[in-house]
Amino acid sequence: MLFDAGEFVLLTEHGATTGNRGEVGNLILTNKRLALETTKLVKSGLFGKQKKDIVLLNIPLTSILIADKKKEFIFKKHEFTINADGSIMKFTVNEPQVWITQIAAAKSGNVTQTQGNVTGGTTHNIVINPQPTVETQSKPEQSQSVKEVIKIRCTSCKALIDENTKFCPECGARIAQ
Repeated sequence: MLFDAGEFVLLTEHGATTGNRGEVGNLILTNKRLALETTKLVKSGLFGKQKKDIVLLNIPLTSILIADKKKEFIFKKHEFTINADGSIMKFTVNEPQVWITQIAAAKSGNVTQTQGNVTGGTTHNIVINPQPTVETQSKPEQSQSVKEVIKIRCTSCKALIDENTKFCPECGARIAQ
């Protein structure tokens, strides 16, 4: 697969399949697209055959609207789906939640090129979350005690006032405690 300038691989899985057409290949997530690539024997000349890499799917991240995992069914536990401009595509992979998380991070731009770890045929790259700026830093929660205020009627003008008021704001009469 040829890469564009500034494009790098975030996640790969060998032997991934699509539920739509049943194609098997290498599922590759880059910081710009999701691709399914396979190797096929193609005729070359009269009697010869040659292996060629063929890109079966090439979906820009900007086209992916939703990446989601359906309910845990016994036979579909390794499946996730994407909605790419209205087309629903299913993929069977070892760790679908990792793929969903990485797709979301790549779409938001929260990734950086790192040396990946390979486990079980899957290459993992680290998702980097940007450091929060001053505006987005979460402030420690302050416990706020809410005091209930009961309303009573002024004995002079019958206006509704807070229970702890000493003088009526309407008529100025002293409120008996």
